[in-house]
Amino acid sequence: MSSKVRLGAFIIGSLIIFALMIFWIGDKQFVFSSTYLLKAPFDNVAGLGEGAPVRTGGVRVGTVKKIELPHQPGDKVIVEMELEKSSREVIKKDSVASIETEGLLGAKFASVSFGSPEAEQVHDGDTIESRPPVDYAEMARGLGELIGSAKEAVDSSKTGIENINEASGELKSIAGKINSGQGTIGALVNDRTVFTNLNSTIAQAQSGMTSFQENMEALKHNFFLKGFFKNRGYFDSSELTKHAVTRLPSNSPVKTFAFD
Repeated sequence: MSSKVRLGAFIIGSLIIFALMIFWIGDKQFVFSSTYLLKAPFDNVAGLGEGAPVRTGGVRVGTVKKIELPHQPGDKVIVEMELEKSSREVIKKDSVASIETEGLLGAKFASVSFGSPEAEQVHDGDTIESRPPVDYAEMARGLGELIGSAKEAVDSSKTGIENINEASGELKSIAGKINSGQGTIGALVNDRTVFTNLNSTIAQAQSGMTSFQENMEALKHNFFLKGFFKNRGYFDSSELTKHAVTRLPSNSPVKTFAFD
């Protein structure tokens, strides 16, 4: 085979491979298939870029064609998606667009939910509702605050446990002193003699009080001292107030006295 034939075969093969690659890439980017446009407004696209895939039901059905910034504050960021025409069978006007992440820290992509069967079919250039993307940075901040609060609670619990342990140690110390007979309570608990002596002292005091009451009762009825006790109300307390003046007279006094 001559070199010219080999060169021609190489060129033809290269062209065929190049054409196949073009059709393959075009099929992935929907260049050679019928497409339509959908728009969705977002407050924040959370890092979504042009050319990102658009999926519905987990299947890639298009790409993000353009992302338009708002013309003034307060307006929405418009995400324009180019979708394969066949997706109109499941994407309806009540479908909702969202921005998702492949994994926790993967690439961003646009997702469009299935519409309801009775909903109206979408047309080229329609705008559908959107759902705010998940802000992982905000979640991380909230998680950090939650961890901080949990740490403070754990520290407070440790302090409470330390106080309980300290109080428990003091109670053990007191109990040890009582068991060893230290102090009044320890002596009462451990020394039977102290307890017996205390009971004897209390009994003697009670006996003395009983004798004193009996002696006083005998004196109250003694012939020579009976009047003394009677005048002081020991027999009848009304005797103390029988000559009391209940109120002063309201008329003018008959005579007044002045004392230096």
